[in-house]
Amino acid sequence: MSLEKFIKYIKEGEPVSPGTPNRPLQQLDQNIQYLWELIQAAELGSTVYARAQTVISTIKVGEPVYLNTATAQFEPAFASTDTDSATGYLVMSDQSQVWGIVAEKQHATLADILLFGYADVDISEAIGELPGSSVPAGTWYLSGSGAGRLTQQQPPVTIPVLKTDLTGGVFVNPSFVDFLENHRHYVFDLEMVPAGTVSPPPVGGTHTITAPDDSLPGWLPASDAIFSGTAPVGAKFGYNLSQNSTLSGVYPPVPLQSASILMQRPSVWDTALERKWYGEQLMEDLVIIDRNGIWWMSDCYDEVPWPTDRDTDSSASASYGECDPGGKEYSLKLYYTRVGFATDNTVVRSLTSLDERLVITCADKSTPATTGDLDIDLDLTLMIGAQDVPGYVVFKGFDSATNTFSLGPVAEGVYATSPNVLLTSPKQTTDSSGNVVYQGPIGVGVIAQASQELSSQLVRLDGVTEENYPVLYLGMPDDMPTSYVVKFEVPADAPDTATFAFRPRIIGRAAGTLPALTTTYYKTGQPTDGLNTPIAVTQTYLPLAMTTVATLAGANEAVEALSAAFSVTPGDIVYVKLERNPADGYSGELGIMQQVGVLTAV
Repeated sequence: MSLEKFIKYIKEGEPVSPGTPNRPLQQLDQNIQYLWELIQAAELGSTVYARAQTVISTIKVGEPVYLNTATAQFEPAFASTDTDSATGYLVMSDQSQVWGIVAEKQHATLADILLFGYADVDISEAIGELPGSSVPAGTWYLSGSGAGRLTQQQPPVTIPVLKTDLTGGVFVNPSFVDFLENHRHYVFDLEMVPAGTVSPPPVGGTHTITAPDDSLPGWLPASDAIFSGTAPVGAKFGYNLSQNSTLSGVYPPVPLQSASILMQRPSVWDTALERKWYGEQLMEDLVIIDRNGIWWMSDCYDEVPWPTDRDTDSSASASYGECDPGGKEYSLKLYYTRVGFATDNTVVRSLTSLDERLVITCADKSTPATTGDLDIDLDLTLMIGAQDVPGYVVFKGFDSATNTFSLGPVAEGVYATSPNVLLTSPKQTTDSSGNVVYQGPIGVGVIAQASQELSSQLVRLDGVTEENYPVLYLGMPDDMPTSYVVKFEVPADAPDTATFAFRPRIIGRAAGTLPALTTTYYKTGQPTDGLNTPIAVTQTYLPLAMTTVATLAGANEAVEALSAAFSVTPGDIVYVKLERNPADGYSGELGIMQQVGVLTAV
C-alpha cells in the first residue's frame, strides 16, 4: 500500500458509472489501509521503514539497495571491494553498504525501503525469478555477480541481507560491520639452525654456510638454487620454506605488512645486567619478508638467526634447542595476521594443477609453485596427437569474438608428372594413385639430360624415291648418287641452352653391311627484332658425325643411328642433309623409315 496524496474527486460531466463515484472512495480506502499498516507496525515494533525515498527508476520490489551520495538516490546494491589508496588494504565498496530492500514502489522513482524487521515482501525478482514466484526459505546474501540481486550461495564478499520463511515473509537485518575486519592470527616457530655446515667465525668476521643442503630445515645461503634467484638484493640467507609444510601451506602473509619476526637468543656481547636487541622485534634492515620468502640481510658477526657460537662439529652446540646447556633461552617466531576474506572458502590460498598441461609457476619465473603470486600457462605441446594425418584443409585463423577457427586449403604436397622434373624433400609419401608425394621444404629442379623429340617438317628429295614395301620409306638405290634434306624447327620455348641430334631409322632391303652415309647440317636463327632488324640466311653445310655402318643378317632389317649433338637456341631452324655414294659396297636399296630431331636440355 502507498499513500495517495491527491484524491481524484468526481468532476462535472463525468458519466455516472460505478468506476466514477467509487474512485475517490477507493483512494480514501487505500489511504486508510496504509495508515492502518503504519499503526500496526508501530504497535508491534516489527519493522523500520524509510518512507517515500527517491530511488532509481529501474529498481524492483525486493531488491537490496544502497544510498548513492553522488546521485542522492537509492540504487541496487552490489557485493564488491575497493582498495584503500593510502594503506593498500581491502575495504568494502560503497555499493556493498546495504540499507535494506525495496518494500513497495509508489511510482517509478519513489519507494518505501524496509530497513529492518519482518514483513511480507516479494523478493522473487531479486533472486532472478518472475514476480510472485515461490521463494525458498533460508539466508540470502548480497550478490557479487549482479546489482540488486540476492543469492543463497555465500559469495567471497559475504554480506548477509535477509532471511526468508515458508510463508513469503522476510526478515531484513543488514549489518554495516565490515567483514574484512575478521582475521586470524598465526604464529610459527622457525628453525634457528643453518641447513648446512657452520663454524663460529672470529670476532668481527662473517658467518658462512658451507655444504648447504635444501633437504634440511633451517637457513640456506640466499644464492641457493632452491630460491630460483628470488632473493632481494643484499640478502645473505633465506629460510627453507620447503621443509616447513605447515608454514608453506599458508605462505605468504596477506597482507605482507602484518608479518613480523621475534628472535630471542643471547648475544655474545650480553652482560649480566644487560641484554641486547635480540629479545626485541627485529629491525627492518635485518629481515625482509616478501611473497617469495623470509630473508636475513646480515652475515656479520653475532647478527645471524642461530647462536653465534654454533658449531656443527660440536656435540654441545648441536644440542641447542629452546635452551642451551647453560640455560639460555632461544626462540625465533614468525607472527602475522591474515584477514578472513583471504582465507578458507573466500579466495584461493594455494593452487595446484591436476592436469600436466596446466603449468603453475612463480610469477615471472619458471619455478613450479602453489602459493604466492602465480602464473598459469597452458602447455599445448602435450595435446599433439598423430602428426602424419593426410588432408589439405588446415586452421588458418581464429576469431576471438566468436571463438571459432577458420579453415582453408593449403598445398599438401607436390609430385612430378614429367620424368625430367626432379623433386627433393625430407618427407615423402605415396598417394592412392601411386604418386610419390613430396612434403615439407621441397626442392624443384630439372634433370640435366631431359630431352624431347622434334618431328620433321619438310623434305627435299634428290634421286630419293618414296617406296612402300615392306613399309613406307625414303629409298636410296645403290646405282646412283642420292641425297635429301630434312627440316626441323626448334621450339621458341626450348631451354636457352640445348643441343640437337639427328636420329634416323634405317632399313636395308638386302643382307650385308650397311654403308657409311654422309651427314651434314646447317641452321638459321630466329630474328630477334621482328620486322625491324633482318638477319642473314646462308646455306652453309657443316659436317655432322653419325655412324650408320651396321651388319644385317637378312633382308628388310632395320637399325637406328644417332648423330653427334650440336648447340641450338630457341627458334632455330635446322636442316640435315643425308647422302649415299653408289660405290659404297652395299648391294641393295637403303631406306629411311623414320627421322626425328632429339632436343636435349644441358
